[in-house]
Amino acid sequence: MNKHLQEIKRNWKGTLSEKSFRVKFIITIILLALVLFIIAKFLDYNEARPGFSFADPFLSHFMPVDVTWITFILIYAALIVGLVSLLKSPKRMLTTLQSYILVIALRIITIYFLPLNAPFHIIPLKDP
Repeated sequence: MNKHLQEIKRNWKGTLSEKSFRVKFIITIILLALVLFIIAKFLDYNEARPGFSFADPFLSHFMPVDVTWITFILIYAALIVGLVSLLKSPKRMLTTLQSYILVIALRIITIYFLPLNAPFHIIPLKDP
């Protein structure tokens, strides 16, 4: 275990010594914080505005099932495993964070231009 921590520390120390990586990493962290703040505010705004619904022939064949705990466990387990595996490679971590920023930005744009109402029989997921 200690050997792995030393390898991670050595990788980060070496990569952070590169000025271009340091600048990219700082900008990425600032953008990530900004985008996470914006999406939190945007989702509140979006829930208050009207959207439109359409009849989904596929969805009408299923009854809703409460999968809150399964979803919670899978999402957070994957997040932890992903972050731990990315610790070994600072450049991959940077690329992953930048990709996440892009996904969130595209999500905001998509939701803004295509406001949908939730399906009628939805079971809202609440973070346990």
